[in-house]
Amino acid sequence: MKKRLSVLATMAVAALSIGALTPAVASPGHVTLSLFHNNDGESALYGQEIDGLPVGNAGAFVQVVRAQMRDARASGNSVLNVYAGDSFLPSKTILCAEPGDPNSTATIHDAVAQSLMPYDVYVFGNHEFDFGTKFLDRYIGQFAKSKTRPTPFISGNMDFSKNADLRDNFGGAILERGEIATDKTIGRVYIHTDSITKERFGVVAATTPLLPTISSPGTVRLTTADLEETAKLLQFQIRELEKRGVNKIVLVSHLQGFENDKALIELLSGVDVAVAGGGDDLLTNPKISNEIQLLPGEAEPVGDYPTLVTDKSGKVVPLVTSVGNYKYVGRIDINFDANGNYVSHNEETSRPYRVIPKSAEATALGITDAVTPDSRIVAQAITPVESCSAGSREQRHCKL
Repeated sequence: MKKRLSVLATMAVAALSIGALTPAVASPGHVTLSLFHNNDGESALYGQEIDGLPVGNAGAFVQVVRAQMRDARASGNSVLNVYAGDSFLPSKTILCAEPGDPNSTATIHDAVAQSLMPYDVYVFGNHEFDFGTKFLDRYIGQFAKSKTRPTPFISGNMDFSKNADLRDNFGGAILERGEIATDKTIGRVYIHTDSITKERFGVVAATTPLLPTISSPGTVRLTTADLEETAKLLQFQIRELEKRGVNKIVLVSHLQGFENDKALIELLSGVDVAVAGGGDDLLTNPKISNEIQLLPGEAEPVGDYPTLVTDKSGKVVPLVTSVGNYKYVGRIDINFDANGNYVSHNEETSRPYRVIPKSAEATALGITDAVTPDSRIVAQAITPVESCSAGSREQRHCKL
């Protein structure tokens, strides 16, 4: 163990020489968006260990998000925080919520934790439907109760009109902040207006057409059967956003693999930046040492952050994604021209930011970017799952 810690400490020392990086300011007249993202949290609220070092943890994750958001705001950037699907997973954590009991009112700890994070929009993945739509309706309801402002849940290729559990939550094909009522948070497309800069950004979304075969959507209907049909539908939605004067378009998808997202972008035009979910692909900024970006002992990255993809019209679209389980916060700072086109991204700040909670092990390794987990998330979401009392209703499920 000491030998492993010594090796990791050597890796961590390199971080000391880098220091904090400050985002560059876009050219006059341009707009800069700091786009934050993650995906596939999959109920890993209390994190895990790598060679004895605690990593991940939802409470530490939100502290990294907040720190990066403060940094973005200090540079005058617009901010958008998206979740690219699979917010929970069949596990000890989610079983504490008694998802198999249609009459249960047990706390859904994933919903509590994520409601305390500053998300602007969620995209439906496949695991959201693993326990059926009645449980998903309860999850969204608990999220809304815990949140100070409603958060939209979107997918551009789903039809909720025949589903008795979710159809009453459908607020319209295009949701805007002023139009989202507490109980009308489901839509297909989202228009985000930054609270400070007042810049508008359109978010289009797609869920894997494989959903009916890998989860339990019930009477929620997938309206596309493959990537070609999905692209045609999203292209229509992009045109609708452009008709509303929204010319900065973000694609957030959950297609089960990074290669699928690249293929989808190649069939589209009008997307300016894209976020992938469902694939758990590790990307890093090649201009920054992996010892800064990655958790000690992490696997080798499979590509660049961002990966540049050429769309149907020949335009370059930066594509990003993140490893799940609250281990990384993704951040890309995008510069748009006056017409809303992607022109560049900040190569110093655009990368994954690792999540390491403060611990004796982190201190021993000389890790300087460890953070103290958010006390509310620890008290309201993590501790209740870790300490289900013996013989309680929750304990019987948590120990399955």
